[in-house]
Amino acid sequence: MARHRLPLFLFLLVSACAHAVPPNIILITLDTTRADRMGFLGSKLGLTPNLDALAGQSVVFTRAYAQVPLTTPSHAAMLTGT
Repeated sequence: MARHRLPLFLFLLVSACAHAVPPNIILITLDTTRADRMGFLGSKLGLTPNLDALAGQSVVFTRAYAQVPLTTPSHAAMLTGT
């Protein structure tokens, strides 16, 4: 009896995943930007109102680690996973 339940469960799981709406993802990278100037990271200077508004509706990662401390190879690493 238990052998028949697993395939049904997997079928339901795959069916649910197939109909799931994928999330909207926006990757924003900033080059030579100081974190202490970003309102969503605590600045009170009001220099980034549009980014602050977007961040208010988003997931913001406050710690970032770069594979390479240069923009082009760092973007390549992020976007290829290597």
